[in-house]
Amino acid sequence: MAETTSRRRLSDIPVPPEVPQRHAGSYRALAQRRTQLQGVITSTSQVLSEQRQSLGGDLTDCAGPQIIEGVHLSLLQRANEEEQQVIAAIETLQGKTAERVYGECIRCGKKIPKARLNAVPYASTCVKCQRDADKEQ
Repeated sequence: MAETTSRRRLSDIPVPPEVPQRHAGSYRALAQRRTQLQGVITSTSQVLSEQRQSLGGDLTDCAGPQIIEGVHLSLLQRANEEEQQVIAAIETLQGKTAERVYGECIRCGKKIPKARLNAVPYASTCVKCQRDADKEQ
């Protein structure tokens, strides 16, 4: 069985030549996270499909399955949103987007601290700007 990116050591994940060497670690973490998210999306979608089939596609009579479906739909939505952020960061690292520089806050333009990028490699804002954005919502 082929080894998936999510099970590989980060150092074994190949980095495309267009990604600057200083960002190789970030690229590898992003690639690994994307693979993990794709697994979550696939398995959650499969569980939802199986649940709907087992109930004949009608969840209106059962509160329990509706709650479970809601949890799965929320998980699926969050995984899809995070995957889009990961893809955007990968594209930025590969130079496919001119409107963003990897590691630079899209709100204030300041450098995002390395510790934040290590924790959230797809971060597009610094901590201060993220807090401000969260307060606005």
